[in-house]
Amino acid sequence: MASENDTGSVLVVDDETAVRTLLRRLLTMQDYRVIEAEDGATALKLVQTERPDIVLLDVSLPTQDGLEVLAEIRKASDVPVILVTARGAESDRVVGLRMGADDYVVKPFSAAELSARIESVLRRARATSTASAGVRLTFNCFATCTSESRLPGASTPSTIASRNAGTTTPSLRESLDVSIVRIFE
Repeated sequence: MASENDTGSVLVVDDETAVRTLLRRLLTMQDYRVIEAEDGATALKLVQTERPDIVLLDVSLPTQDGLEVLAEIRKASDVPVILVTARGAESDRVVGLRMGADDYVVKPFSAAELSARIESVLRRARATSTASAGVRLTFNCFATCTSESRLPGASTPSTIASRNAGTTTPSLRESLDVSIVRIFE
């Protein structure tokens, strides 16, 4: 995980030394701590022991395909994974994303684009991990919460029923509140 002195840790998984070196230089210039693996087995061990903030994973690895490594990572971790590979066909990208990759970058890549994609994926992952246990949903002028301890002022079926005592038709907001609450109960 990120410390005060760095932007975070990145596990770079590629069997080509030149690619790992290039990525290490790029990432260390941006204050990332870089961890390297040249094969899938090493990568899987490092995901568990080093707990990187993000993984850059090549698909074409020796002995164990990068997609197999991705599937194993997904069984045990929700660490963000960006596939960085020479396989650029649409079908390859779709398969990688459907298997759980957070993004897909085709080699050769632009350093600026890869940096932006890493920042974007990390931003989303960090926002998700720092969110509270409940999810606040907002639709125009109203909101509700999905956690057990609802946000102050959030409607529940019982509060809406008590507000509607003596009326025949609940408002649109109240009807939607009830529907949303029921979905998440």
